[in-house]
Amino acid sequence: MAFLFGWSPRAARGQTSATQAEARARFDKGIQLFNDGDNAGALAEFRRAYELIPNPLVLYNIGLVYVAMGRPVEAVATLDQVLANPGPVAADKLSRAKATREQQMQRIVLLSIVTNVAATIEVDGVPAGQTPLAAPIQVTGGLHVVGALASGYLPSRKEITAAGGTKQDVTLTLAPAQAPMAHATLRTHLPGANVFVDGQASGKTPLVESLTLSPGHHTIELRREGYRTARQDLQLGDGATADLELEPEEDRATIAGLGGVLAIEASEPKVVVTVDAISRGVYAGGLSLAPGEHHLLLERAGFEPKEVDAMVYAHKTSSVRVVLDPTPATRAEYEHGRWVHQTSGAIVGGAGILLIGAAVPFIAWNAGRVSSLMGPYNHALAVKQAGQPPCNLSAGADFNACNTYVDNAYNPLRSAENLTPFGYIGLGVGAAATVTGLVVFFTAGSASRFTHPAPAAATAGRSCSVSPWGDPHGGGLGASVRF
Repeated sequence: MAFLFGWSPRAARGQTSATQAEARARFDKGIQLFNDGDNAGALAEFRRAYELIPNPLVLYNIGLVYVAMGRPVEAVATLDQVLANPGPVAADKLSRAKATREQQMQRIVLLSIVTNVAATIEVDGVPAGQTPLAAPIQVTGGLHVVGALASGYLPSRKEITAAGGTKQDVTLTLAPAQAPMAHATLRTHLPGANVFVDGQASGKTPLVESLTLSPGHHTIELRREGYRTARQDLQLGDGATADLELEPEEDRATIAGLGGVLAIEASEPKVVVTVDAISRGVYAGGLSLAPGEHHLLLERAGFEPKEVDAMVYAHKTSSVRVVLDPTPATRAEYEHGRWVHQTSGAIVGGAGILLIGAAVPFIAWNAGRVSSLMGPYNHALAVKQAGQPPCNLSAGADFNACNTYVDNAYNPLRSAENLTPFGYIGLGVGAAATVTGLVVFFTAGSASRFTHPAPAAATAGRSCSVSPWGDPHGGGLGASVRF
């Protein structure tokens, strides 16, 4: 589905022109990043625009980006703020906000978690609250690992699977620890992998905090569909800490059967792609990857490296658009080459125009000379043919004198006629130089070679549109902005 939103100048009243300008620039940048497939970057720019000018319409935009990112909990929380304080939001947009909120609520699970002692609650390894909870914890429907941590107690974790739009009760019982707890920090380049400790689900990568473990022997595993399980055994003493790194290897046969493909739309050709820290070489077509989240690094000589996250779905072809920014040296070299080409083209084309400008009047002038000299020559020929002096041979005229008379009339004409080709040669060379100069000038490259514009939203009073977007989880965005 697509949404339409805007920013009225009234929303910026009371703000300085500098603040309004930055807010507008941030919003425009957010639109561009969204179009480039960088949802996280777009979200950061929209948030900054909202910090500068707390406009409910911009907050509405933020909620829609959360929808596009597949983050219904944040989307609902943001849209609730809009509905609670709509300000200048029009009635039709409020209706869309309500409909979108209800749709996203159907993807949320309410977790009512109870523990036997006050504890910190983690969901998928991320702290989510303290018990007793004031309200249920909201999570996206699906598979989650819920854990409880408390000082002096062994961690308690439970794996749950819940459908969106439901409420689930979870009870976690923590047993007293007999010794100081140990901690293990797990590092991996693979996102979205399930972490298991001694066969029990304990979170999902990337983990934001270390694993809290009882002293003794433990087996840490990383599991993800399409990868071979990576594991490591640890022996931890009382209060010990450990660092471990696990990198599951791809199971190419499994991945081939799952049929997930990622297509990369890069702004530059011949980009070198690295997926989850594994080089894939120069991109030449769709990448066969395991379903789920992947972290991409795209590199090309002369351009800044670009990192993006992409989601791949089984038996589908997903796509991600990536815009590479040139290094300062590349941009300067390109601009210099452009200047050299345009300057050369202007010089050659200008010389051609000057040559044409000289050849045309020369041809006209010489044609006039030929025409004017043709008369005396025709007269001399008529005199010779009529036998008139000095060509009256019957009266004893000198034959050589007659020929000299005719030659004196012909020689200037011949000289003028001999100059005619030079005029046309000059005209042809001038035309060729002009065409060559124009070709060189206009093939020097575009001034916007490295500019990948978002829909025009920078000018006050103009609207901006964004193409609809969606994935199997739903979502989309179409935008119009006015500052």
